[in-house]
Amino acid sequence: MTKYKSDADVIVYKAVYEFDAKGNEGRWYFVDYEFESDKLVFFTKYRSLADVKVYYTPYKSHARWVNQKKRELFH
Repeated sequence: MTKYKSDADVIVYKAVYEFDAKGNEGRWYFVDYEFESDKLVFFTKYRSLADVKVYYTPYKSHARWVNQKKRELFH
């Protein structure tokens, strides 16, 4: 996670409902159990270890991929 939108590879909206998170548009829905998920995301303390830098937005309309090359990691 990054504090600055300009550093992000993806701007993520944390969806309240699962159906809001379909597709690969930066809208994520977090589950409690691994078997419920489509993708596993691991967060690291160090920027240099991250494959994708995430910035969280409170607005669904702002969710998007900034770095399109990194988008392929989530297919």
